[in-house]
Amino acid sequence: MKQLLIALLISIFSLGLNAQSLSETEIYKDDFLPKTVIFKINPENKNLCKASSIDDENLMMFFSEIKLKSFRKKFPNTEAPKFPENKYGHKTADLTTIYEIVYEADIEVEDVIFNLKKNPIIKYAVPHYLPKLIDSYYPNDPSAGNQYYLSRIKAYEAWGICKGDSAIIIGISDTGIDIDHPDLTGNIAYNLNDPINGLDDDNDGFVDNFRGWDFADNDNNPQTADVDLTIDPSYSAAHGTWVSGCGGAEADNNIGIAGTGFYTRIMPLKIQNHQRQLVNAYESIVYAAEHGCSVINCSWGGYSPTEYAQDVITYATINKNSLVVAGAGNNHINKNMYPASYQYVISVGGTKSTDEKWTDVSGSGVTVGSNYGIYVDLCAPAQNLYSTVNDGGYGYLWGGTSFASPVVSGCAGIVKAYFPELDAIQVGERLRVTSDNIDTIPLNSAYVGLLGKGRVNLYRALTDTLIPSVRIINESLSGNSGPFVESGDTLIINGEMINYLTATAELSVTMTSTSPYIEILSSNLNVGIIESLDIFTIPNNTFKIRVLPTCPYDQSVMLKFNFADTNYTDFQYVEIEVNPTMLDIDTNLIKATITSNGKIAYDYTKVNTGNGFTYNNSESLMYEGGLVAGINSTFVLSSVRGENDFYLLSRAEKQSPGTFANQEINCYFSDLAGGFNTFGLEILQDVYAWNSEGNEDYIMVKYGFVNTTDSIFNNFYSGICVDWDIMDYNKNKTLFDIDRSAAYTYSTESFGLFGGIQLLSSGPVNCYAFDNMAGGNGGIDISDGFSNTEKYSALSTSRYSAGGTGSGNDVVNILSSGPHSILPGDTLNVVFALLAGTELSAITDAATAAMQMYDSLFIGVNEISLHNNNLSIYPNPGNDVFNFVFD
Repeated sequence: MKQLLIALLISIFSLGLNAQSLSETEIYKDDFLPKTVIFKINPENKNLCKASSIDDENLMMFFSEIKLKSFRKKFPNTEAPKFPENKYGHKTADLTTIYEIVYEADIEVEDVIFNLKKNPIIKYAVPHYLPKLIDSYYPNDPSAGNQYYLSRIKAYEAWGICKGDSAIIIGISDTGIDIDHPDLTGNIAYNLNDPINGLDDDNDGFVDNFRGWDFADNDNNPQTADVDLTIDPSYSAAHGTWVSGCGGAEADNNIGIAGTGFYTRIMPLKIQNHQRQLVNAYESIVYAAEHGCSVINCSWGGYSPTEYAQDVITYATINKNSLVVAGAGNNHINKNMYPASYQYVISVGGTKSTDEKWTDVSGSGVTVGSNYGIYVDLCAPAQNLYSTVNDGGYGYLWGGTSFASPVVSGCAGIVKAYFPELDAIQVGERLRVTSDNIDTIPLNSAYVGLLGKGRVNLYRALTDTLIPSVRIINESLSGNSGPFVESGDTLIINGEMINYLTATAELSVTMTSTSPYIEILSSNLNVGIIESLDIFTIPNNTFKIRVLPTCPYDQSVMLKFNFADTNYTDFQYVEIEVNPTMLDIDTNLIKATITSNGKIAYDYTKVNTGNGFTYNNSESLMYEGGLVAGINSTFVLSSVRGENDFYLLSRAEKQSPGTFANQEINCYFSDLAGGFNTFGLEILQDVYAWNSEGNEDYIMVKYGFVNTTDSIFNNFYSGICVDWDIMDYNKNKTLFDIDRSAAYTYSTESFGLFGGIQLLSSGPVNCYAFDNMAGGNGGIDISDGFSNTEKYSALSTSRYSAGGTGSGNDVVNILSSGPHSILPGDTLNVVFALLAGTELSAITDAATAAMQMYDSLFIGVNEISLHNNNLSIYPNPGNDVFNFVFD
């Protein structure tokens, strides 16, 4: 079902260069419940698991330390799978060793998870994430006509063949629904085995779950949530009602509209609480799978994948034969949203009435639209859909993959009713392979191959015959010379093929690529017949490429596998990252992408932009960071704000362990050769990280600035510039701690995180805090660009605070050292720490620990024992900084 991705270093996504054009922090940040952790015990330790305890002394001692408040199995009524795989080789999921704890100690969730993972019996530990609804919009433009999408997807023609079956149920995991809506109430799948009488008549652990369940308030009333309007007075909780109408409005009842599922019924699964949080979202999937839902619609998502969530998806799909359908997201970017991008989920993109990719501009001027990418399976109409609204009404929905998703879910219900022998994956594949190709639409030219197989066609899904669905599974690479793919490597693409639908007859597979950086050595395979649900092993050396010596650094090479058979064509992608220059330092609680050109967190000039700067699995705390240096307002070197003034001399290399730290990344670059700002500077960059207790909340960045000229560099300043986006970037503030030479930025939100930059080496320190807004709030205005004059001014002067007097705003920091003089042939070492934490005391403790570590490494060496006389000192004659080289 999923297009294939082999990413040997980092996953791909696409972002614009304007930090706030898409509100990245709002988009990518996933909230989670405080003091709540979900963890799984390794299957081999299942004998330790009890309903109310786990027979592990260390674990129970840790629970005591964190003042355990509650402890429970997530799915106490779920049985372990009888076999590790089903008959088609798909691994089953065991949910019986998953627990959730709530504790009372004043300890951050991230720290609890970090300590849990140290216990060898723990398979994984994750926060209880609270996903967000895929953005929805109030009714806007009625000119498209009532339910145009039914004609577009050939629903009327399909209903002439099959109108579904009331025994087929779609679980609507959402904000709840208007259970009294005249077009929905008759289509709810009522649980007649548990009428509302205060008893658990069907003994399933849920009392009176007569019409679904409210997972937010843990009761039997899935009515649309009554939300706190002080957060946003314009907010409507009707999302679940809108979604339900698209796929599940009752048809043929002389009232209102018809959902695409016609007779297919819906099960309300409310996951939104009073504070508008989507709680227990994945728990609702398990409930739906265990209570007879053939299809589960999830018009919500986030950008933080977890093993726990994939376990739930696998359980629903493989163990319980329920197809999960989810919207691809509305941020108009090539980035994976979850659950849509998990294995086995049908990811639904959105289109307009003309089959163009849905793209629009919001009332605030922000471009929105369907996400796209190699994990999108198919598309469905997403704009101006006419659907049910709260209080028994109807209206037009401006746009969103929230509404494309239930259109497909309703179609899945029809397909399941017409082909009851198909399993969940096969139902999804039948919808995917019978979609209408929309790559030929002129305005879709930028998204060819990234909108899935096409726009759903329900009529074809019922009537097309002799349609295979061949997918590559269990893929791998061999032949690369080291841990990464590099120029000169000869690669073999290995794996298996499974055919989910009707047998092939003369199947052939051809591998192609438009990349100029590879040579295809072997690309064709004549397979012939693969029977339905058979697995075919790709012969060794069948698909082979050579990476050319001319392949540049950080190159993404896309391979396209084209399947052809009688009346069947399909495609699947393999993406290979070659010559990576970015590596993640990730041995402690901070995970940061380190580039080979002075940029930190991201490099937006690359296809793979990087993984950001995170703290204990948080969303990225930075929009961008990087080195800035200069000797006057004309000669400034910069690696931020779209500039790239540094030229790679030796790409980043990682050592674990390193010479000085548990993990080190080293690289070597210079000012851009031949560029306007060239003044003969070479930089040795070393990044250090430790995982010992007390040293988990910082990384150290050391720059060795080498003057390669015959002139003295006077008034030299160097610093790290960071555009902080901590949680909601519009709620950030900055302060400066002069005693620790550290600038701290923090979020004013509840449970807000902190980030910081600290100067460790000796020399004058300068801190400039920007209010990143029009006018600069009295400081340097960088909202209209960041000139060299402004950069040098920020390097050489100070402004200690930003964020205003209210809840904060977008802020940027430069922490620098200078002025310094660098003599010809001399090296100036400047060392910073990048810090992160959950509160001010934690980040100041990290700053203290970083300074102590720096002092132990670079100051106070009491004795050097020379084993021979091979000693040199330079420069000679020396000044206050010079170098010893010895064996």
